[in-house]
Amino acid sequence: MRQTNQLIIIKEIFQKYEGHQTANEIYKKAHRRLPAISLATVYRILNTLVTENYLERLNIEEGRYELKKEKHIHFICNKCGKIQNIPGEEQIKSIEENLKKKGMKVSKREIIFYGICKEC
Repeated sequence: MRQTNQLIIIKEIFQKYEGHQTANEIYKKAHRRLPAISLATVYRILNTLVTENYLERLNIEEGRYELKKEKHIHFICNKCGKIQNIPGEEQIKSIEENLKKKGMKVSKREIIFYGICKEC
């Protein structure tokens, strides 16, 4: 992908504001720095960054994006809605290896626990 100002700004947003952001949240932050950017452009860049394995799209709420990192589990608080990453690379790897032994091929994985966080 060509290194446009829009792409650079969106990558900077993910570096500065780590977490699970919606396209609208990213658009608002990018729009402050680049008023001519459109929401369609933000979606197009996000989709490309997911395809290039720079970002991961979570299928929760209206869709959230995060930097692609080590494998982890998500915990979502039912009360405040906060999303937290829970380390779990070894456990996830073990599950994927068991599936592979059974002849299954994993193309995408999402492990989400719901409950009440310690702050609530």
